[in-house]
Amino acid sequence: MATILRALPFFDDPTFLNVQGERVRVKAHQIVLWVSLGLKSRNSPPDVKQRFPAILDIGHSHNFSLSEHHLVQWAGFSLQALPHLGRVRIHGRPVPLVALNIWIHYNQPRERDLLLPKSPHRIELDSGVAVYPSGTTGAPRLPLLGLRGLRRADLQLRVDCQKCRVSLGTPWRIWFLT
Repeated sequence: MATILRALPFFDDPTFLNVQGERVRVKAHQIVLWVSLGLKSRNSPPDVKQRFPAILDIGHSHNFSLSEHHLVQWAGFSLQALPHLGRVRIHGRPVPLVALNIWIHYNQPRERDLLLPKSPHRIELDSGVAVYPSGTTGAPRLPLLGLRGLRRADLQLRVDCQKCRVSLGTPWRIWFLT
């Protein structure tokens, strides 16, 4: 397995992050990973300066969701400038889908906020990213990476609740059996 997240910690108490000058509260037991967004038409990773935290939420039923504020302030995109793929209903509300892929940054083992200096792992999201427009109620407090996105990327997730650690990676492929 090629490991993307290795022994990524989560915590029993709330913590704080600084994201591009913004102080962000992370609730207890929330699994935070660092991501970037990139245009579907580009295969190269986005600028490392545009990475931001997202919560790994296996209860979230979409690929990836965020508010327009996060899209603009943290990812550096304008909702109006992105190709739209349609809409999805989340909690009964229509939310626009835009043509973006997500890139997950590799963490230093046992560290949440220290990242390895290597190119992030791309997850292609055919159905796009859900962006709650400004003023929409129900927008996530922090961006959410859902189980659907991990499943479509054929990733393997392991959560060690006793040690408060998460690992994420690609499955082993034996070349002569594929």
